[in-house]
Amino acid sequence: MHIVLGTYKDPAFGLDWHEQTPHIEKETRQLLLDSKLPLQFAIHERNIGRGADWPVTVLEIIGFIGIASFAIPEAHKRVREALEEWSRIREYFNKCIDLLCKKDRLIALPQEVLFIKSVELLLSELNESDAVYIKHETVHSIGSHEEYAGLMGFYFDCSGKRWRVVINGQGEVKLIERV
Repeated sequence: MHIVLGTYKDPAFGLDWHEQTPHIEKETRQLLLDSKLPLQFAIHERNIGRGADWPVTVLEIIGFIGIASFAIPEAHKRVREALEEWSRIREYFNKCIDLLCKKDRLIALPQEVLFIKSVELLLSELNESDAVYIKHETVHSIGSHEEYAGLMGFYFDCSGKRWRVVINGQGEVKLIERV
C-alpha cells in the first residue's frame, strides 16, 4: 500500500528539493515510530510532476505486524473476503492516515483503500451484500493535470450486472455507472 503525501516546501522559501528529503524522511519515520502503530513501512521520494518537478513522499506500508495483509483480490473473486480482511486493519490504517495528515497534505490513498471505498459505496447504493471484482484501471495517474490525486476505475459484477466505480486518489467517488 502506498500513501502519497505532499511534504515538500517550495524551494523559493528555503531549501532545495533534494536538501529537504533527509529531514522529511527522518521526521516521518520518527512520527510513525513514536505512534507505536504495529506498522512495517518504507519511505521513498518520488517526482509526480508532469512538465515541472513535484516531489512527494511515498509511504509504503509493507504490513501491519500481527495482522494479515490486505490486497485487491484477483479478478473474478467475490469481494466479501476483502471486506472482512479490511475490517481487521481499518482502525490501524485510519490512525496512520490521521497522524500523517496532521503534519502533511494527503495527495493519494493506496489503491487498496480506494478499492474498498468503491466496493462499500457500490454495495450500499445497490443494497447488495456481495459483488464479484472484475478489474481496475488507472483513468488518470497521480499528478496528472486532469486529477492531481489520480483517478481509478473499478469494475464489478453485482447480481449479474456490470458496474464501474470511478474514484479519485483522495477517496471521492466521481461516478457509479452500469456498463
